[in-house]
Amino acid sequence: DWLAYPVQRDEQESIAPLGVYPAMSFTPDSKHLIASWGGKINRIAIAGGAAEQIPFEVDEEIDLGPEVRFDYPIADDTEMVVKQIRNPVLSPDGKKLAFTALNKLYVMDYPDGTPQRLTTGEQTESMPTWSGDSKNIAYVTWEQDKEGHLYKVSASGGTPQRLTTDAGIYSNPAWDAKSDRIVFNYGSAQAFQNAIGPFGFGSDEYLGWISASGGPVNVIGESKGRSHAHFVKGDDRIYLYSGQKGLLSVRWDDTDEKVHLKVTGITTYPAAFEESCMMV
Repeated sequence: DWLAYPVQRDEQESIAPLGVYPAMSFTPDSKHLIASWGGKINRIAIAGGAAEQIPFEVDEEIDLGPEVRFDYPIADDTEMVVKQIRNPVLSPDGKKLAFTALNKLYVMDYPDGTPQRLTTGEQTESMPTWSGDSKNIAYVTWEQDKEGHLYKVSASGGTPQRLTTDAGIYSNPAWDAKSDRIVFNYGSAQAFQNAIGPFGFGSDEYLGWISASGGPVNVIGESKGRSHAHFVKGDDRIYLYSGQKGLLSVRWDDTDEKVHLKVTGITTYPAAFEESCMMV
């Protein structure tokens, strides 16, 4: 049962979006709990009842700056200017740019073209990657029941082709022009639901690849924190990023892992905390 409700969480130090309640302490007779919220010190009877405020005064001077608050007008126009795009990627020939805006896939002539939507689907479309000839784009979707597929579509638009058979959580696809295979991170929707937390991690269980024409998913190996696959011209290895190891590469069967580069330096507390959560 609640002793006091509602009691706001202490977010002054951040990194606790689903916790932390203010510090508290029992009275010597164990009959009351002392806790602070709402700018007051409160005494709560363990047996129940309304909390009592404990009055106090503090002789202090605090300098305050101007209030950081802005009123932004929200228009009711039928059209709007999108001010954020995600996952922009330039075509290999440098002539077009693909990106996601408002969860839909767009392409435009680079650098001064007019963005055009590539599909008419209702699902979320994200993380585009180009074929080596700049004629097709592969991307991942987020559909019903919090899972999706890997698709490809012509860079000039048209009906998308679903490449994967089994639904799941697919991310970070990369199209290898040499072998015409697409590498990606993937996992089951259930694994995502089991592991999701305030940071939303837990769906990248494996690294896999699929033929650019579709077919079964071929397992490369467990992801182990490795993602963002990319390729080097004239090389038959898969290059990946690992938060623990830096830039590394493996063969298509996940053997002969080589670490090529790791950049180190001063790491602040929040960044270190978030990286540790990613590695769990």
